[in-house]
Amino acid sequence: MAGEADAVVVLLPIKPHYARQIMEGTKRVEFRRRPFARVPEWVVVYASAPEKRVLGCFSVRGVDECSTEGLWQRYEHVGGIDRADFIAYYMGRDRGVALLIDEVHPLDDPVELREIGDGLLPPQSYRYLDPGVIATLVEGR
Repeated sequence: MAGEADAVVVLLPIKPHYARQIMEGTKRVEFRRRPFARVPEWVVVYASAPEKRVLGCFSVRGVDECSTEGLWQRYEHVGGIDRADFIAYYMGRDRGVALLIDEVHPLDDPVELREIGDGLLPPQSYRYLDPGVIATLVEGR
């Protein structure tokens, strides 16, 4: 259920092109260079500059951590990225992470970060959020 008190929620800054693909349902995995300290159950999607808006969120079906070549072989058709950009993203890394996207909940009207949390700034990599933000985004409470 959305917004469970103990759910692990992360805010991910994602380039607008990829963030839109997630919200449209065409990108079914989100690649990351490093594993998470706590595996997220929900991801709040923040489209980075120039948009600088929260577009929605998604639940995480699972996490796959393996070699970058393994990630490419498994997810090239659902990753929303071409081979050259994938290689450039993982430059210098032997391993990577794929968040498997489950349910996607786009917002009708994207919002600024401050609308989901006072003083919230976009993180470099990711930031854990209070689980209550999911109820707000998904259920409009």
